[in-house]
Amino acid sequence: MVENIVVPERRFRVRPVVAQTRHDRGAARAMQVLADLGLTDYADTSPAGLSYGQRKLVELAQVLWLDPVLVLLDEPAAA
Repeated sequence: MVENIVVPERRFRVRPVVAQTRHDRGAARAMQVLADLGLTDYADTSPAGLSYGQRKLVELAQVLWLDPVLVLLDEPAAA
């Protein structure tokens, strides 16, 4: 799942995501974001195997990984 967190990187390059994801600084940041959201147990799990709510948290993790100043959520409690 770490690869899914670092995908929205502003300077996206395929090689770091595929070959070195766990070894770069982005992966460490991604693991911290997953820990903040309570998803560290699922770090090696494909998002396809997660519940709907957990997949939504992965989407939020992608946003938080970019270290935004402000996050606006549209109907965060909607199913």
